Amino acid sequence: MSKNGKKHAYGDANPLEIVLGTATNRWVEDPREALRVDEHFHLASMDRAATPGWAGSESDAVAYTAAVTPLLGALQEKLFAAAKEGSDRRVLVVAQGLDTAGKGGIARHVMGLVDPQGVRMTAFKAPTPEEKEHDFLWRIWKAVPGPGTIGLFDRSHYEDVLVPGAAGTLDDEGFDRYVGQIHDFERQLIDQGTTVVKIALMVSYEEQGLRLLERVDRPDKRWKYSGNDMNVRGQWFNYQSIYERVLRATSFEEAPWYVIPADNKWYSRLAVTEMLLRSLAETDVHWPPARFDVDTERDRVRATLSPQALARYDARIQAKLAKVDARITVIEDAATILVFSAEPAPTPAPAPGAAPGAAPAQSVGASSGAAGSGGATSPAAQRVTDDAGKHPGKGGKGPKSAGKPSKGGKAAKPGKTGKGTRKAVKKAAVKAARKAEKARRSHS
Repeated sequence: MSKNGKKHAYGDANPLEIVLGTATNRWVEDPREALRVDEHFHLASMDRAATPGWAGSESDAVAYTAAVTPLLGALQEKLFAAAKEGSDRRVLVVAQGLDTAGKGGIARHVMGLVDPQGVRMTAFKAPTPEEKEHDFLWRIWKAVPGPGTIGLFDRSHYEDVLVPGAAGTLDDEGFDRYVGQIHDFERQLIDQGTTVVKIALMVSYEEQGLRLLERVDRPDKRWKYSGNDMNVRGQWFNYQSIYERVLRATSFEEAPWYVIPADNKWYSRLAVTEMLLRSLAETDVHWPPARFDVDTERDRVRATLSPQALARYDARIQAKLAKVDARITVIEDAATILVFSAEPAPTPAPAPGAAPGAAPAQSVGASSGAAGSGGATSPAAQRVTDDAGKHPGKGGKGPKSAGKPSKGGKAAKPGKTGKGTRKAVKKAAVKAARKAEKARRSHS
């Protein structure tokens, strides 16, 4: 129910909990934090059947994905619409992995959740004779998504390092040269407004063999099998070695790698869906204002309609506009909460009179274990942080600790634990998001 007692578009349920999938959300850590490659990354010790950051089952994952799909679609539509007004923001998902790792599944089951008009997918095969005449990034630049678009690379510029690296034909000097060029390329993408999400799908040796065998045995999957698949499988350990080296060398601060255990296809798809959802929320774009005089154009359209048609329209438009306004507000609130939950808490200044080196007092939502994106605080997150600072005395566990397994062994539902901080954070996030969006729309 709304404040005036009228039932809103979501009935009696909490609209934020609906669009955020709170009832089915079993994420206990932002997957970008759980799966991020750092200097200590060791591929051989990785459990490829694990589900890092997710405390639920496959059925939970299916339910959660269904719950957040409308939010994912709304954020994509807003990204697409903002480009019409000059926004340069776009998202590029770079997917790497050996045969059967699940790259095609990401294209079908993750990108299939959003409007195909706003998606550009490119599968990079062996270079053509024309492509070989150019620098290895020539064909990559041609496939970069435009503003407002989500791009997916099925394999990518990294093939030019991985393939010769596995074959033993790439020396250290060549390796370093490629790494430098790739770093420059990805920095240029980011400078142009691209959010780069690099995922490496890592399937185990046994699971890959089983998937290849199924392709051989299934009549409807034989078209996906090639005799060369076994040649590449024969280089398994070479590929594991070069993958580890490449992932560690190119997991840049501004464009890190996320290595996803891929033995469970449902988890791979779930993790990429969540990364995409959070990345879209962080683009911080807005619905573009009308590029025409609304009153004038309304009168022009109404003049072409019959009195009967206008009567029917007028009888229902106010209720429809109320639903639209409520939906816009909820989407904005949900995006802000997603951004806030992924940002590292700002370091507060030491309290007046504190001894040198003393630990500063924690702000609302701050925690030594808070999940972070590793980057600068975004404008949306900063608005929430500023607003949350106005509500002292509501300490508690930080966002990352919320939803961790309880003593009984079951994971608590995110949004239902850490009553002090999570309630204050959500309240502050909603208040800040609504205030900012209301101000923006009043000036558009």
